[in-house]
Amino acid sequence: MPRAADMYAAHDSMYPFPTLWPAMSRTQGLLQCLPSRDELYHYLDVFSQKARGFAFPYVPDDLAQKEVERFLENAEENAEKVPDLLALIFAALALGVQLDTFGSRKEAETSTPQNGSRKGEIFSVAAMQALRLASFTSRPTLKCIKVMIMLAPYLTNSGRFLDAWSFSGLTIRLAHSVGLHRNPRFLDPAPSLRESTIRRNLWWWLLHMDQEYAMTLGRPLGISGVGDCPPPDPLTTDPVALRLSEFFDQLTIHGRQILSSNQLTDSKIDMYTDRLIALWDTMPEPLQFNKSWIDEKTAIPEWPMETRAAISYCSIHNYIILLNRQRIENNRKSPDYRPRSPGFPQLASIPDSSLPQTTYTPSPSPMFFHKRVPSALVDWTIGQQAFNACMILLLDGIDRESIEHIGRVEKAYMVFVEMDKAGMHQLTGLAMSRITDGLTCLRQQSETRKRSMNAEGISPMNVQHSHEGVPHNPFDWDMGQRLRDHDFLHEPVMGAT
Repeated sequence: MPRAADMYAAHDSMYPFPTLWPAMSRTQGLLQCLPSRDELYHYLDVFSQKARGFAFPYVPDDLAQKEVERFLENAEENAEKVPDLLALIFAALALGVQLDTFGSRKEAETSTPQNGSRKGEIFSVAAMQALRLASFTSRPTLKCIKVMIMLAPYLTNSGRFLDAWSFSGLTIRLAHSVGLHRNPRFLDPAPSLRESTIRRNLWWWLLHMDQEYAMTLGRPLGISGVGDCPPPDPLTTDPVALRLSEFFDQLTIHGRQILSSNQLTDSKIDMYTDRLIALWDTMPEPLQFNKSWIDEKTAIPEWPMETRAAISYCSIHNYIILLNRQRIENNRKSPDYRPRSPGFPQLASIPDSSLPQTTYTPSPSPMFFHKRVPSALVDWTIGQQAFNACMILLLDGIDRESIEHIGRVEKAYMVFVEMDKAGMHQLTGLAMSRITDGLTCLRQQSETRKRSMNAEGISPMNVQHSHEGVPHNPFDWDMGQRLRDHDFLHEPVMGAT
């Protein structure tokens, strides 16, 4: 299993925000990086349409076409006065370029993203330079925090997860410094209703990002407390959209509770599993993801609800897998632990009635995104969830010498292959390498077992039973011991989750 430094950063990665302009040039060099008006509005439009699904909670009013036109009418003077707005435009352009790279499945299969990647890099570096001109660390504004929140998914999706995680720590500090964690009503002076809505949106999106990073990297939460800032109220009367928003907030809270637990005992695992399943049952029926969504003939909800619903399903699915994997790790530490034979899966100790049927299989939602919303695969967290499930299945298969789920892992692997061919992520190659190692190990183990059984003439009647009543196979012990001595089984899927 990969360590964080191996899995979440390309080996040749460099500092994401190099200085490309002399210190005395101020905003002149930055303004030269702005694309033509048509191209600029195109990328901002892509950001407005696609970012709400997974990269940013809403479209800032500052990025409306009229506001951008006003800024560009006197760009040099306005850039000097409000460099944080220039930074916001550049950050939206960087995400827009990234999200525009694969607009359809055909584009995802044939696109050559090098040019778009270069543009995105220039825009992201320009955004950071504009933040420096705004003295964002000593004089943070809401615009500065918006920029930093936008740059985090850009870094993640371009293969720099650890940079994004470190960057989010600075974002959290600045959010605290402007009081985002407090109820806007208690601030003095009290902000306007519009600003209060913005503050609530930003803070709860930060809470969501924080638990997402902690879950993926197996590291502590960056935000120690939720604060007293209430969740945002969606500006809609659609009951389905309202329920989805509430569901998303509750999932953030449950995720943070799980990640902040010091010791996950079996009783806590049962409690959190029950809560997650109960939460999923409250999802409106039109938004309850199921395998039929993969079929292109099936009607699905409109953007961005279908994406958020599928991502929510992925998150719950992933949490349940990892919670119950922890149960197995707890049992493995017991002095009475013995590796099970294929006929006696370790997962059988968990009541089937309390868990969804797909608890221990890769979520089908990556296949849904691959077929129905390929542009969403730019968001690495979707692929990360599929990768986690694949590695858990491989570890379980190796531990109990079973190839039961190898077909599901291979299907998910093929999605990574197509993503890698399209150049979607630098991280897809690393994911493919790890899954390949696991599949190779599992196949070699299976072949060794078959040859050994054929050579010794072992049949089910020859398998001896221990005094505990558990079938004992000598090859289980030998192979299991060799695998436990191998680093492949020593690394956690997500740190100490």
